[in-house]
Amino acid sequence: MRKLTLRRGAHGAGRLGAWALCATTLLAACTGVLESGSGHDADGTGNGGPGGPGGGGDGTAVLPGGLELKGNPEYFQALRLTHDQWENAVRDVFGLPEPTGLSSGFVPDPPAGKFQNNEKGLYVSGTLRADYQRAAEEVAERVARDPVLLARFGGAEDGAAFLRELGQRLFRRPLTPGEEARYQALLSAGKDFFDSGDDFADGAQAVLEAMLQSPHFLYRLELTPAGERLSGYELATKLSFLLRNTTPDDALLEAAASGALDTDEGVAALAEKMLDEPAAASVLERFHAELFGVTRYKSILKSTTLFPTYTEDLNETLIAADLLFFRRMFEGGFGVREILTSPIAFVDQATAPFYGLTETSPTLTEVILDESRPGYLTRLGFLAYNGTLRDPDPIHRGVDINNRLLCVQVSPPAGEIPPLPDYVPGQTNRERVTAHTGEGVCGNCHNTIINPPGFALEGFDAMGQARDTDNGKPVDTSGEYNFRDGKKSFDGIVDLAALLSESPQVHGCYTANLAEFALGRDVGGAEVDLVASLQEASLQGNGSIKEIMMTIVRSPQFVLSKGGAQ
Repeated sequence: MRKLTLRRGAHGAGRLGAWALCATTLLAACTGVLESGSGHDADGTGNGGPGGPGGGGDGTAVLPGGLELKGNPEYFQALRLTHDQWENAVRDVFGLPEPTGLSSGFVPDPPAGKFQNNEKGLYVSGTLRADYQRAAEEVAERVARDPVLLARFGGAEDGAAFLRELGQRLFRRPLTPGEEARYQALLSAGKDFFDSGDDFADGAQAVLEAMLQSPHFLYRLELTPAGERLSGYELATKLSFLLRNTTPDDALLEAAASGALDTDEGVAALAEKMLDEPAAASVLERFHAELFGVTRYKSILKSTTLFPTYTEDLNETLIAADLLFFRRMFEGGFGVREILTSPIAFVDQATAPFYGLTETSPTLTEVILDESRPGYLTRLGFLAYNGTLRDPDPIHRGVDINNRLLCVQVSPPAGEIPPLPDYVPGQTNRERVTAHTGEGVCGNCHNTIINPPGFALEGFDAMGQARDTDNGKPVDTSGEYNFRDGKKSFDGIVDLAALLSESPQVHGCYTANLAEFALGRDVGGAEVDLVASLQEASLQGNGSIKEIMMTIVRSPQFVLSKGGAQ
């Protein structure tokens, strides 16, 4: 097959030039964060997008219990697919047995807030545009030269029907008459680009390259005027990428065409069904992995002198165990309380001894721990990650609890942070940390919000094993924490987990994060009523993750263009 002589030029022009209709660049704006208003703010910075840094912000609002929403949503109506979504969409549109793997060569998605799908990070750089072009060329050639794959769209018998079917699946809506005419011209011109002797395959390859580089494929577009209800096709696409992380299937597109998504009841009925699918469990598993930073466990390293059974291979097991835990919380109909108090854990023969258990299975198995290990905070992954080579690390354990459960963004102090000093003879880990951090300019933060929740976990060593003594002294796990609705005392992690599980601040933080993930943008003042309703649903009754997701899907912020913003 003779390849085209027209190649990528100095400005990245594709070999199909204007046919490709490549996506325009959307630069990221500053990163918004959820903050508790405690004075420990993390300033977000970025490249400045539409409206400039902070553009689109809608003010600060306070939830019941004192948590402030300070996010600055941009309400973009063109949201680029994440790399995972691109892979899944290509796989499912063309019926491939597995993802292509081409996105592994894309420039990585930049961080923007806590979640990979935040609108502010989903721009297209010049490098990513070139990545998209290269991937489109490879996929187009693979599909166009495979009669079985082409047959999914009707094959060569009817070019117009082929284009309509292909276009609807890639663009997630019917082609307009103008688009049909343009792609029909490209289909006919394909033999001028490729001289293979198979005119239809040549045309199909040209069309595929163009469609795969179109913003109608690369972006989730919501072109309905601001404040109006999204179209059925836009809602089908939004539901599918949220709950399945891939393009809508034929059934969802048919539901959109039939008007089934034109009412809140229709959207809710489909969402409820989709939330019971395995794909939704995987999506919520990813939400929790990003919220709690589970993949950080890859960097765990321990002293093999103190922990002779530890190997770095164990890190992947710790990640898998926590992912199974969060999946179990979702599929079991649980919510924030159970995340913090559940006795469920997943262990295998390598990790069970760290829990004081005997387990012979080489694969992770669900077990019930005793009451001394409530919830996620006492699982090995969290404890081992927030530990040094040798010692528990109450500072980082406390910072993680503040950042990820209480939405208190604790910024590191300016300048170089001095390491903890060596132990004084007879000194416990808690005494060493208190002596080093309890006074001076850092003392206020450490004494009131950072150290206390970390000290509650001093009953677990650097590998997450239970311990009663430290350096010959009884472990002290008592403390008090300055919640937004007042200071509260605890005597260990069991007490603290109970306080956290009933705290409006924790429920507000969790549900605001879930709303940010589900909407794909920061939540700020305009979302206060939504998040307050989610917080209330989480605090009262069952408060399951599924129930919170259904409340989001039923909300105006989900079904209206730009979330109802004008």
